[in-house]
Amino acid sequence: MKLLRDRRQRIGPKMDAELYLQRAYLDFLANLRVREETIKPESGSRSGEVVFYNLGKFSQVISDFETIQFKSSPERLYAAFSGFLEYQAAEYYPEGWEEAGYTRPDAVQVMTVHQAKGMQWPSVFVPCLRRNRFPSSRHGGRSVWHVIPEAAVANVERYKGTVPDERRLFYVALTRAEKYLFCTWAPIPGNAQQRKISDFFREFTDSEYVLTREPLKAVPRRLEPTPHHEEAPLSLTFSELSYYFDCPYLFKLRFLYGFDVPLSRALGYGKSLHNALAEIHAESIRGHIPSVTEVPRLVEEHLHLPFANDEVWENLRKAAAKALSKYLNTHGSDLSRLEHVEKIVELQLSVGIVVAGRIDLIRRMDTGEVVIVDFKSDERAQAEDVTRRQLHVYAAGYKRLTGKNANLIEVHNLDKGGTERAPRA
Repeated sequence: MKLLRDRRQRIGPKMDAELYLQRAYLDFLANLRVREETIKPESGSRSGEVVFYNLGKFSQVISDFETIQFKSSPERLYAAFSGFLEYQAAEYYPEGWEEAGYTRPDAVQVMTVHQAKGMQWPSVFVPCLRRNRFPSSRHGGRSVWHVIPEAAVANVERYKGTVPDERRLFYVALTRAEKYLFCTWAPIPGNAQQRKISDFFREFTDSEYVLTREPLKAVPRRLEPTPHHEEAPLSLTFSELSYYFDCPYLFKLRFLYGFDVPLSRALGYGKSLHNALAEIHAESIRGHIPSVTEVPRLVEEHLHLPFANDEVWENLRKAAAKALSKYLNTHGSDLSRLEHVEKIVELQLSVGIVVAGRIDLIRRMDTGEVVIVDFKSDERAQAEDVTRRQLHVYAAGYKRLTGKNANLIEVHNLDKGGTERAPRA
């Protein structure tokens, strides 16, 4: 709480890095010392995993909001975010595990009937089968029909919702079950609107195939749990895999649980340089090698810094122009020996795991050796050993694609200049 109080005192008209929503959120979790393994399990379940899916989903909520509101002052940003959470966010975002990219938690899935469309499970529970709940009653008070005249809309009852519409939705709920279906209801004490059984429940239990008492047969022995579906092949980009090389748990936080990183004023700089270089190389392959005089145009067309203020934008514009000029002056003579630009490769690392990537540049040296080249800038730099691993994976993918070996790998630092070269592993 001290951390939050300190941050709150700094909220004012001027933004600084620690007042970004994502930065405050991640710092808060770090100060709480929240750890997946320390969350107390309930009845042997993996509670920590489920909690982290939802913490990661909240990180995504923050990123989505902050990306749109990034020019707001801290005062407006926090007030608007509070209102968004209270009045809108719950309608837009599902539970964290529902959109898990690579695996799903070992947990009961709780969702609305609408969210369950198209999916099935061995056992399904449909609770709250009370009148005025399912089917629901039409809410009183002001609504859209106080703004739009009912006479202006054809078949207006369809948009208001009818009992037949809800009966069809109830059918969707029932048919999500593959083997066992449990429908329940209970009155809410003291609530006159929520104390009677749903007509749907009565219709359902009139069927001779529905049990309304305990079965007479003995309960079968408990089966060992097995996966309901085989795991789908895991397809990764190298950008994702590089997180795993750097720190496996960081990979899990980013791509399994969905945690995002705080905004940066310089976000987009490395990608902009990459795009400018891609044009230089593509033009060179077509026979036109750009000169240094074209650098201002390349910077103007490719520099995209969505979160930069004027000062940051101007500094990075100068840095980009300097980096591209240095590259053309130093490596212009190599541009006549390019073979491929932005070459897409795929490599199966093991059973069920495929990594796909895009090689920045493939060049043939005057000795005839093939070089795989990667470009990095200080603004989006990764550890050198991670970059080398990336290029060795790309070299293996290049051989799988072409049947030929790459002889060398190179890493160019665009900001500082210089090239690191190593034989292919």
